[in-house]
Amino acid sequence: MTTIGTIAVLMLALAGAGPVAPAPDATPADLPEIGRTKATTPACAAMRDLAIPSFAAAKRADARFVEAQKRLLRYGEVRADTKTDLNQTGTDNQIQEVSQETLISQLDQDASNLLAQAAIVNKALGDPRLAADSKDPDVREERAGLQALYTAQQTRASMLAELASRDRVLLTQRQMDEVKMGTNIAEMPVREGPPPQPYRTAPPGMPLLGRNGFADKESLGVWSGTMVKAVTDAESRAAKSFFPIAQRCR
Repeated sequence: MTTIGTIAVLMLALAGAGPVAPAPDATPADLPEIGRTKATTPACAAMRDLAIPSFAAAKRADARFVEAQKRLLRYGEVRADTKTDLNQTGTDNQIQEVSQETLISQLDQDASNLLAQAAIVNKALGDPRLAADSKDPDVREERAGLQALYTAQQTRASMLAELASRDRVLLTQRQMDEVKMGTNIAEMPVREGPPPQPYRTAPPGMPLLGRNGFADKESLGVWSGTMVKAVTDAESRAAKSFFPIAQRCR
């Protein structure tokens, strides 16, 4: 069963899809009720009120990241096309910088949205019904699944935010250098020797980007794909561990 399929079945199991049979006139003596509602176990209450909303938040984040991935690929092209040589300024470069700055802002907004959805999962983990010291094995299972889900979602959002932050700083520094070059061009020393080589290693957790649009696009694709796999694996494991609990809660 695929991840989405497993989650869908889990949702349906907990939602209790289908018509509810009319309650009999006589209530069995061994069936505790509150009004006309069956008593709910702590694990079932946590599943309904915490796990399911957390999965919904995770899927919203996944949908947003699909759009972020498209922007990342476009960003790889735009970033590489932006001229970095201080002697190559002008209208074309300014237009390209605006495109890069716009994409950075959009990626930053994507990261903020992902962090907001991850915060929903984190809030569920802070609920006393999912206490870390619970004696209920089902509750502990639910907490473990949500913890793994939160870690994957939070990591993905934080890495995207870091990429946007780092490149915003680089873009700002380049723009400032161009301004200085325009006002002090007569004082600029003549560059000697070959131009600086692009970085051969990337900061921890970041993609390796240079000045080649094709290579940068591929690097960002691999980088974002790795994050998608980590989140998908966490969702799959959580859904599979929750499924037996959901079945018992029907």
